[in-house]
Amino acid sequence: MSVFLGRDGNISIFRVALLVALLGILFIGGALLSFFIDQTSRQSPLNIEPYPGAEPMGEIPNGPTARSLIFRVRDASPEQVAEYYQQKLTEFSGADDLECSRIPRVGVYPEAEGRNDVVPYQFICHFDRSGFRATQYTKVKIQPGIFSAVPAENTLGYTMIEHEQRWQP
Repeated sequence: MSVFLGRDGNISIFRVALLVALLGILFIGGALLSFFIDQTSRQSPLNIEPYPGAEPMGEIPNGPTARSLIFRVRDASPEQVAEYYQQKLTEFSGADDLECSRIPRVGVYPEAEGRNDVVPYQFICHFDRSGFRATQYTKVKIQPGIFSAVPAENTLGYTMIEHEQRWQP
């Protein structure tokens, strides 16, 4: 406490102001450092662990800071896969307020009625770490596979998963 006392034995306003200024500079410096570390952490894709046993099918680059990762699963329905990603979304957000959405909510898209070559419905789960002047998210799309006459494009019998990723340059 004697550090704050002047020659006359009273509290020195100058010394107290100097200490407050030093603490303020340290606080602002720490805040700036924290901000730049946070911004740097958003300069790579937000990777979400794929469904267990999902087979990677490829990557589609969509520019320098975006890509889509494609997976397929043989022995799980889209609903089972969506449950897995819902659990991941809850862990990611730390709350139960975010949910994977089924589109359409019930039934199938009108253009898919009675057809196996059109996606009938999909689930979308949005994992987002975007912040102030920073973008970083992964949108997971889950769909039943569809028929194609081209064998390499025939996904009927599979559940298809796409991780659409965007991040900050």
